[in-house]
Amino acid sequence: MPLPRFHRLETQEQLRILDVARRHFAAHGRDGASLNAIIAEAGISKTSAYHYFDGKDDVFGAVVEVVVERLAATLGPWTLVTSPQEFWQQFTDSSQRLSTHLAQEPADRAVLAEVARGGHADALDPWWDAALDSARDLGLISTELDRSLVADASRAVLAAVDAWSLERPAVSATDASMALRSLLSAIWRAPNDPA
Repeated sequence: MPLPRFHRLETQEQLRILDVARRHFAAHGRDGASLNAIIAEAGISKTSAYHYFDGKDDVFGAVVEVVVERLAATLGPWTLVTSPQEFWQQFTDSSQRLSTHLAQEPADRAVLAEVARGGHADALDPWWDAALDSARDLGLISTELDRSLVADASRAVLAAVDAWSLERPAVSATDASMALRSLLSAIWRAPNDPA
């Protein structure tokens, strides 16, 4: 994470530097991005950069943090629901907002893909865990299935639908959301799902 001197910069300057880095990581990947190129485009000296960050991995971590904050704000909190219909409405609304955001911000999508390739845990786990718990409580997920297996399989479905929809500009957020719902319902073996 950034060093204390970085946090002394004005917020707008912090975000400007991190946006430059985000674009470089999105275009070249975590390993392919050049810290020197990021520093040059951001218009800061190497000395300043090393007063702000411990290195490229530190810059990447700071970029991921900003992207995750933006995605969490886009999703909004998972709220308690009392019926399968309310669950799917909230899930659909949230996934459509996220799908729209990622289509409009491909750099955020690319950074998230880099996080996934690095084997890091899903940065939106709290939201996802709350949604899975809600689905299980409502009987949408078979209790015969191990929760961690359901979580991993569901994340894989989310990643597949995300990649599928972003590679096809003609796929609407609504279509992507419906595909996601259908696939999740199928793997959850949801006996109480009205779908």
